[in-house]
Amino acid sequence: LQIPATMKRKAATKDEATTDPGTPRRQQRRTSPRTAEAAAVITPERLVSSRRTDINTPESRSSTGQPTTPLRVHALATINNLPPRFSLSQSICSYGYFGLAPNVWKPASDDAHEDEGVYERPFVYGTKHREEHAAVIRVQQTSPTTLALTVISGDVPVTDEHIEQIASHVRRVLRVDWSPEPFWEVHPEARRRGYGRTFRSPTLWEDLVKTITNCNMKWSGTCQMNAKLCANVGHQRSGGTGAGPASRSSSSGDAAFPTPLQVAEKGPEYLKANCRLGYRAPWVYELSTKFLSGEIDSMRLEDDDLSSDAMYKSLTSLKGFGKFASYNVMQLLGRHDSFPYDTETTRLFRGQFKVPRSVPTSAVHKQARERYEKYHPHQFLAYWFDLWRNYEARRGTVSTRWTNEACSAL
Repeated sequence: LQIPATMKRKAATKDEATTDPGTPRRQQRRTSPRTAEAAAVITPERLVSSRRTDINTPESRSSTGQPTTPLRVHALATINNLPPRFSLSQSICSYGYFGLAPNVWKPASDDAHEDEGVYERPFVYGTKHREEHAAVIRVQQTSPTTLALTVISGDVPVTDEHIEQIASHVRRVLRVDWSPEPFWEVHPEARRRGYGRTFRSPTLWEDLVKTITNCNMKWSGTCQMNAKLCANVGHQRSGGTGAGPASRSSSSGDAAFPTPLQVAEKGPEYLKANCRLGYRAPWVYELSTKFLSGEIDSMRLEDDDLSSDAMYKSLTSLKGFGKFASYNVMQLLGRHDSFPYDTETTRLFRGQFKVPRSVPTSAVHKQARERYEKYHPHQFLAYWFDLWRNYEARRGTVSTRWTNEACSAL
């Protein structure tokens, strides 16, 4: 699928280009002369529900190269007025959940700018719970201030209202409406890189489930659980990459992340038998029922006026959410003064910061708190910056060049 030529990224002019001597060429950012206060808005650029165009994209071909069912372009929209120094690749490739199903990151070629990569995932849209459909969206940064959203579907039209719904979730994933400037003021190295907007899911529900699958489990197991949840419970999307769940452990292929209703209808025994959830199955099932009943209020938990203590208390009341899980959800909700420390924290401090093995884990975590206290209220971001660079050093390449397979191998 080709973005229209008028929307392709324009080369930065000399007066637009800004570089930092300490920044690698491919990570240098181009900025636009605009104010930080301008909000990102969704603007329909072309609505083609009345004149659909059937096309065979490269992704809609089978492994033998033969065309499969054509993908239909239903709508193309843009999110404009992005904040200064916004980077799609840095916002996506910043936290491990970007490598979990049903997310797909297609990195730019080695000789291209990192922000020419493509983010894709099936997305559920429509009336809550009952009248829901799945389609794939592709997100591309076509200029320093613009994201292009290509919505691909089958027979179900994607309306203006649906586009706005999808765009609001894209903004959540990329934290478009959150400014890293206060963090950058105390962490110049993060500013040079453009790091700060850490990846999260389109919904709190998905973040909660992913966090449950991430606790007391090897990363490869977390990847498998999420892929099976999508493939065996979620909506089968219309269109997509054509790569089924058997072809990769980190992506679901043609299925969206399951909704609370879909999980509740399957029940805990099905989840245990078909999604490798084990003892987590009853927790995920109960979580779905609480969302359906309204006992879990997403709007309340996402309210900036809610105190961190109240948020922590609400999260720890949920089955499966201990200290680490609750703190992790809090950072996903933007409370970056939380401390989701675990075995990876211990590994980082023993390996990179040379803490002796004789020091107990609790003392290592205390050292972590003390080390990052100077970044308050952004302690998590400073900690994750160190850990994420450690992952990159282990992989031997920057995360913006990782495929889903590379992420699942962490």
